[in-house]
Amino acid sequence: MISNTFLRTAQASGDHWGTTVKAALTALGPLPDDLNFGIACVTMPLAEHLPSIMTFLRETTPIRQWSIMVGSGLAGPVGAVRDRPALALLAARLPPQSFRMIDSWRERRDTFLDGNRAWLAGQDMPVGLMQGDAFDNDLPSMIADLANTTHSFLVGGMAAGQPGGLSGALLGAPLSVVTGLTQGCRKLPGNFRVSEVTDEILMQLDGRPALAALKEAAGPEIAQDLNKAAGVIHLALPISGTDRADYQVRTLLGIDPEQGWLAVGCQLTPGDRIVFVQRDDDSARADMRRMLADIAGRIGDRPILGGVYISCVARGAHMFGTDEAEIDMIRDCLGEFPLIGVIGQGEFCHDRIYGYTGVLALILS
Repeated sequence: MISNTFLRTAQASGDHWGTTVKAALTALGPLPDDLNFGIACVTMPLAEHLPSIMTFLRETTPIRQWSIMVGSGLAGPVGAVRDRPALALLAARLPPQSFRMIDSWRERRDTFLDGNRAWLAGQDMPVGLMQGDAFDNDLPSMIADLANTTHSFLVGGMAAGQPGGLSGALLGAPLSVVTGLTQGCRKLPGNFRVSEVTDEILMQLDGRPALAALKEAAGPEIAQDLNKAAGVIHLALPISGTDRADYQVRTLLGIDPEQGWLAVGCQLTPGDRIVFVQRDDDSARADMRRMLADIAGRIGDRPILGGVYISCVARGAHMFGTDEAEIDMIRDCLGEFPLIGVIGQGEFCHDRIYGYTGVLALILS
């Protein structure tokens, strides 16, 4: 067990960034002078004030190294907040050798690598708690480059207004970090090969109309009433080389029942493999429970110092009834511990971007 660790969280909402930050710091309470690591989650209405918020936090707390996460909403000890000004803070004392900050992978990539080669060489696989700019076209390549170059496992989210393109912190030994991904889906039968596709119009799978394959996978109820497929049936791209069945979900944008074609939210080429998945309330809850049970088994009896949870803007109340439901499920399964998070516009895990997912990272003692 790592000794001398400390981790605390707080949360506040308000109409002005200054009073909101002060309220969060008051809720955080007196802080030891030797704290060295912090995460600040802010909602997008506060994103324009990030320089002022960061300056204020560095000048009024012992922590100089803060990681920033912007989201459409956030979660903290008070609950979940969406689409209004809010701030959640995590303040920690971690072993100085256990983390390295990345202010901007785009702007400081080479500087970071030059200054941390020895640290990276001494790590097995650091876990990156990262956040990316949803409107940055280079984000997918930056995520893959960061993961591959530093041999790291990344977890994070995407939002408009995230500074630096891609920023955050790498956590490594002597800390232990456990991660989990929930897709909120149930895989439907079948694995299909793309036979004909133009742009984002999927025409044939396995040499027959793509809609025929969808109907076969989805079952008779949806096959007889395609309106029931809207928002429920999605296309997914299988990922090979993972230790469990994994896939990237992509939106089914439209159906042409006369031609038997599907409009999909991704670029495909002939020969690609695809599956269909079903996303509904029951599937989402079942997959969330699966992820949490898997994490609980990997943790064993090790204490949880704290955690970060990133959930998609399409989850929360849209999928579970309330924005607090996922946080409640985490606590019901894993117990009480300091936990903050953001509601993003997309998530990433390891080196890939996902959607409609939840990503959990837990720091263990």
